[in-house]
This record gives sequence, structure tokens and C-alpha cells, in this order.
Amino acid sequence: MIEWSFDKNNVEKKEFVLIPVGDYKIRVEDLTECQSQSGNQYIKFTFDISGYPGKLWYNLTFVKSEPARTNGFILAISDSFGITPGDFSLASWKGKIGACHVKHQDGYANISYFIPKHKQDKLGCWIECSTPSSSSDIPF
Repeated sequence: MIEWSFDKNNVEKKEFVLIPVGDYKIRVEDLTECQSQSGNQYIKFTFDISGYPGKLWYNLTFVKSEPARTNGFILAISDSFGITPGDFSLASWKGKIGACHVKHQDGYANISYFIPKHKQDKLGCWIECSTPSSSSDIPF
């Protein structure tokens, strides 16, 4: 049993910073193979954003009844990150840099589409974002 005395008056308040709508370089931080409740396989992506402390998430779902649409998403991701289309060695995708257009939907930032490599030059170089941390954030 967890021993904790919750106090709603003693809560750290963190302000959520919504990334503005626009084009951004993104880096694959993590990706996981999953299966949906309906049985479709999908890849769950977590992306770092160039110059921002937040994250973006994206699910690439493999819908067998819509192969042309699924292949279009695969091609868009491949073109953006410089991955050979159809190469599903996911470990090699980690750390790859691509780009996307961010839109707002229901108060959240979402990936609207991926930007092909040949159109990413205007976005400049990757900017590492340093997030402040302190030893008090460590839970042990």
C-alpha cells in the first residue's frame, strides 16, 4: 500500500506551452510496434521538436483494407526522414531527423503532414533544446 498524504493545496503548477502552428524539424525519440483493438498493427512515434521542450506523437497505422492510403503515409514518413520505403527495421529509425507541419486541434498540437527532405532546407539546422532540471525532480 502506498503511504502518501495528498494535499490539493500543495500542487506544483506547470504551464503547458502549446507549440505554434508551423513547420518544424523533428527527431524520432522513440517508436514502438503496437496492435490496435481492431487488430491493426501500428507504430507509435514520439518526436523531439527542434528548439522546443515539448514532444509530438504520431501513430502510423497499417490498415489492410486501405493499402494505398497506408502506403502513402509510409512514403511520406520515409521521404521526410530519409528512410528506405518499406524498411521496417525500427531500431535504425531512432534518432533520424525529418520535418512536419504542426496544426492545432482540440487544444493540442498535432502533426498535420510530414515534409519531404528536399523541402526542409528552409527550416535550418537542428536546435537542441535544453530543459531545466534539478536534483529535486529525481524520485529517488
